[in-house]
Amino acid sequence: MTGERLRVLAVGGVHAAAATAPGFELRTAGNVPEAVRAAARNGVDALVVAAPDAVTDLRRRFPALPLIAVVRPGQQTAILAALAGGADEVVSAAALDETTIARAVERARARRGAAELGTGDTQLRTIISQNADGIVVVDAGGALLFLNPVAERMFGRSGEELIGETFGFPLVAGEAQEIELVSPERPVVAELRVVKIEWQGTPAYLASIRDITDRKLAEEERARAAREQAARAETEAAA
Repeated sequence: MTGERLRVLAVGGVHAAAATAPGFELRTAGNVPEAVRAAARNGVDALVVAAPDAVTDLRRRFPALPLIAVVRPGQQTAILAALAGGADEVVSAAALDETTIARAVERARARRGAAELGTGDTQLRTIISQNADGIVVVDAGGALLFLNPVAERMFGRSGEELIGETFGFPLVAGEAQEIELVSPERPVVAELRVVKIEWQGTPAYLASIRDITDRKLAEEERARAAREQAARAETEAAA
């Protein structure tokens, strides 16, 4: 769109640098209905969505538009959920400026033109497979639909063996839970985080499983050392 202003509709908070950039005709909407009305009135070339819950709904309403999701730094689960919801690209809120948005839009357009993607499934599967945490996708009934290689190692079984079996842990979106896994190598203490997503067009859950065994052992060792130190200090004070 050389020589033209990129018509960007932002849903949720957007960094001021992007809002004042000369290459943008940027409008904001507080929620999905406002976004629909704004797009109907003024037209739109791309969506920048800083409201995580709105990604899936906006993708359904605007299937052909580049959709850029904005997440806070370090929120890996939010990135995966945004891609599962249909985002073409995910950018960090800390680096949201004209150049970042323009490049993300062009990447999304190129990908759509080459592969005619309507959702982020391909990109999501790639990120899941390469993730350092265990990642599983579970259907609404609790059955496993997908596991990445790290999750397979954590459970000590292949994805082919596990798909269709019950996940077996509470699927509580938005809350971190501590769980214990029985692994052939050693017991694993893990942190479980869950988000609701759509997987191949149906409601599902995406769960990230982070191995925190070493951290828990270190915490226990520090606690033991502190108790021993306190006991020694008490003995010396009584002497």
